[in-house]
Amino acid sequence: SQITDGQIDKAVELYRAISRGYLSDATLVGWAMVNENGSYHPRHRHDASIVSGVYYVSAGGAPLASTIFEIPGSGEIHVEPKPARLVLFPSRLWHRVPACGAKPPRVTIAFDARR
Repeated sequence: SQITDGQIDKAVELYRAISRGYLSDATLVGWAMVNENGSYHPRHRHDASIVSGVYYVSAGGAPLASTIFEIPGSGEIHVEPKPARLVLFPSRLWHRVPACGAKPPRVTIAFDARR
């Protein structure tokens, strides 16, 4: 799976539309991730940022690896990856991704808004 310029443009366009005004002075830092069979991301957060996001280019193979967000005092929210889904969240929210399933890989574009 390859990320196309159009997919990157779509993720940036969605971010800009949502953040207009509130984050107009923020710097957008982004990266792409290709999660092959068995890869995962341990529990982490993005303390240097104010808002983070993930744009799902492709969901990957079964079983799907949801992004798991820890909501203080409420437990966890599991967000299932779906192509073209954009998820924005407070950067200080702990989150993780369990091991991904078989082929095709899960492909995402992640980003942070930093001031």
